[in-house]
Amino acid sequence: MTSPALFLAAVLAVGLAGCSSSAVVYTASRAEAEAAVSEARRAVDRADRSSALAARYDLGAAAAALEAGDLDEAVHQAYLTRRRVRVAALQATLDDAERSVSGADAEGGRRLLITDAFQTAQTDLRPAPREAVARVASYLLSHPHRVVLVEGFTDSTGNEKQNLDLSVRRAAAVKAQLVEAGIDPSRVVAAGYGQAYPVAPNDTAEGQRQNRRIEITVADRLDALPTR
Repeated sequence: MTSPALFLAAVLAVGLAGCSSSAVVYTASRAEAEAAVSEARRAVDRADRSSALAARYDLGAAAAALEAGDLDEAVHQAYLTRRRVRVAALQATLDDAERSVSGADAEGGRRLLITDAFQTAQTDLRPAPREAVARVASYLLSHPHRVVLVEGFTDSTGNEKQNLDLSVRRAAAVKAQLVEAGIDPSRVVAAGYGQAYPVAPNDTAEGQRQNRRIEITVADRLDALPTR
């Protein structure tokens, strides 16, 4: 199983490769630089406190470069800001997965909420959610008496019938990943609920990202799994 440190190292290697000022050549206009810094500032504002703290240095450098008229450097630092916010969010997802599956032993059942799990209308898990599911699979392999309920959800984009079908396919995709990892399919129950039971308002892009989610519940036996 890939460790959090190795996974983040891989993300950083891909996401930040070639981002040094000497390796990247920009030809940014003033408007483009201002837009990049504004987008970076919004990313920091949306992030939780720990993620924001990790990115504020880059955001300050971007703002300073913009003020000094160094437009290429402003774009570069704005990009780094957004990437660092994203990497911090990935780590938070992995940490949540670790806490949830580890806590199942003590509590007899835990629900893992994986938000921003999919792109709109897609069934392929994004990288961090896929890694979180891999951790669940590892936990189940070492706890063969445990079973799981996988529930898929969508945002409100599209109609209800399409969203219900999409959520079922999302849950099935997660179950397939668990089975491919060696989990007996009889230990995994998959269900989809479409756009029902939102965890955030669907009238913003951020809310929609949170609702494109998977919930995984671990229990001792199938009849102990929750129902909606």
